[in-house]
Amino acid sequence: MSILPPVPIQRLFLDYIFLNEISKFPEGISGYKLRKSMNDILMRKFKDENHFAPINFSQSLIYRMFKDFKTRNLINEKSIVINNRNQNLYSINEKGRKRLEYLNKLIKKIAPIEIDSNTFAEDLLSGKISLLELLPKHFPDEQILNVLRSIRQRLEEDLMKINAKIKELEKSYSNKEKKTN
Repeated sequence: MSILPPVPIQRLFLDYIFLNEISKFPEGISGYKLRKSMNDILMRKFKDENHFAPINFSQSLIYRMFKDFKTRNLINEKSIVINNRNQNLYSINEKGRKRLEYLNKLIKKIAPIEIDSNTFAEDLLSGKISLLELLPKHFPDEQILNVLRSIRQRLEEDLMKINAKIKELEKSYSNKEKKTN
């Protein structure tokens, strides 16, 4: 009997991070506040290291996750009026809590390192724990290889974008220096 999840491991972590953060707000949280909360975690980590956060959560990602969670009946949505303006609040429901509990157990079971469920989402978001450290200890080599290839492809694409931006900025900087001399 296999413990392999039917979805990519990255998706499990993303579900865990979002459901965990939503669960911190039993009265509900707006998409804007959820995005701010999750990006604040990233900013705190990188501010401490005097760096810019290399990623942030877009509003469209937040709402795609809400839509997916609503489709899977993991969250509730309610509309309220604040200052004559409609606002949707999202809260985790019983099925969502069970899913979060399951993900927590699954991650602890498959992770080759010891994780603290109280800080796991923040540790993962902030980079204190990397996805490489979480590659499951009992997954077949072929599945781990596919995950690593996927991560490598994303990194290579990001590296190409970074190199293009560096060249663009160096050229701009060089042109400015020539004009001042």
